[in-house]
Amino acid sequence: MNGYLIADLDGSVFDSGGKSWGDEPQAVAMNSHGKVSSVMNRQQRLLLSMLTAGDLTVIPNTARDLDSFKRVQLPFTDYAILSFGAVILQPPAPGRDFGQPDPEWDAFIRPQAQELSRELDYVLSLMQSNAERLGLAACVRIEELGDIGMRLYANAKDKSPEQEGLTLLQEACLSHLPAGWWVHRNGHNLAFLPPYLGKDKALTWFLRHRADPARAAGLLIGLGDSASDLPFMGDCHYALVPKRSSVAAALKR
Repeated sequence: MNGYLIADLDGSVFDSGGKSWGDEPQAVAMNSHGKVSSVMNRQQRLLLSMLTAGDLTVIPNTARDLDSFKRVQLPFTDYAILSFGAVILQPPAPGRDFGQPDPEWDAFIRPQAQELSRELDYVLSLMQSNAERLGLAACVRIEELGDIGMRLYANAKDKSPEQEGLTLLQEACLSHLPAGWWVHRNGHNLAFLPPYLGKDKALTWFLRHRADPARAAGLLIGLGDSASDLPFMGDCHYALVPKRSSVAAALKR
């Protein structure tokens, strides 16, 4: 078998935020304070081991930014797609743990981020004003997220168990988003993202311009747990979905 495993990380390769399942969990990522934030269970380790033993190269395709990706303690040795496709990380140089952002992809993405900076300001203001109007300011934290000096998207986090605040906020903002902006909702997070971002967009560019031709022509398996993963998984030959995921739950309805 020769090809790529295009893998979302949190909720797919491992679990974060106390949502672990399975047995024999092992720490695989830390938060910014040096405490364990993600664990990988025996079943997840078996899956990754089985797929990579079949000569599939793992390409992480994650919402994590560069800093949080560097806190993942797994031996990824090839390219990686970060921040919903905003960054494509080159393979690590010999003796280094992590590569550098691909300059050609950066030159493509960065001007778009700068061009839509005002739209991002508007979306942040839209979320904040609706959160205050709905009485959510105390339980929902709204923030701007970015990577390697780029302002990228708006995110709201609700730590309450019900997460009803995010549903109300999404409904209030959805019809007022600028053209092309889209929604990522997964667990305690609600993000509004600009049209140039997308894990699928970055994967398409990677396969055309950076992938090993023999592997790109081989088997492509996509692994993901949320709706924002479905577009890139749809570009693969096969899609793997964890049983305990929002995608699996939607399929059961």
